[in-house]
Amino acid sequence: MAYNTGTELVTQIRRLINEPSALVHSDTEIVSYINRGAEEIGRRSLCMENSVAATTLAADTWSFAFSAITEDYESGGIVDTVKVDSVLYWGPVDPSTSYVATGAKALIKVNPRQISHDSEKGTLGPPIEWWVQDEILYIWPPSSSVEATHYISVNVHTKPNTYNDGAKIPVWLREYVIWYSVAKCFEKEGKYAQHDQYLSYFHNFIDFHRVDRMLSKVPDSKDMMTIPDRTQYIGGGG
Repeated sequence: MAYNTGTELVTQIRRLINEPSALVHSDTEIVSYINRGAEEIGRRSLCMENSVAATTLAADTWSFAFSAITEDYESGGIVDTVKVDSVLYWGPVDPSTSYVATGAKALIKVNPRQISHDSEKGTLGPPIEWWVQDEILYIWPPSSSVEATHYISVNVHTKPNTYNDGAKIPVWLREYVIWYSVAKCFEKEGKYAQHDQYLSYFHNFIDFHRVDRMLSKVPDSKDMMTIPDRTQYIGGGG
């Protein structure tokens, strides 16, 4: 079942805890569990990827508050960002209407401790490096007036949209927030065995998605694991 609304999520949770109406658990409590489960999914799995376009670069500017980075079709920014994954510099090409192949370049992620100790600001120009510190996105070097109308796009990991718009929790994650919420209900009731059972469902599946989507380095095909014959390039010996 897709559970297309927040109400359907609450109804299914009540079925699983055998409480059709609010007796021990109020709807407000259950909604809070749904929201906490959704946030836990985002932070544990890093599976919710999103690409957002920053405001255009400005001359002599190198920092961007997350709230200033807005999606192409929304104005709310990405204040719920869990982790910035990568940053692309597009030059004067609008990323919302173009492919990466049109000339976007990935910036190099660095630790801020690696930045030059020179007291001078350095030469302004196209960005080369990026890092995040105190919820601020930094690029280096700062832009010159030439880059003032250029673009960068930011690939981030976010948490799922929560109960307030239940349909925006991705379908493949809705069962998981149900398991989390049921576990929390059983915890309140002191039914710790049931709590541990449902929470283990939740954690096991979230950890699987993290490894499968984020950490796995296995080739798409086992045929690709065969070491290629490169003797034609380096000589066959003898």
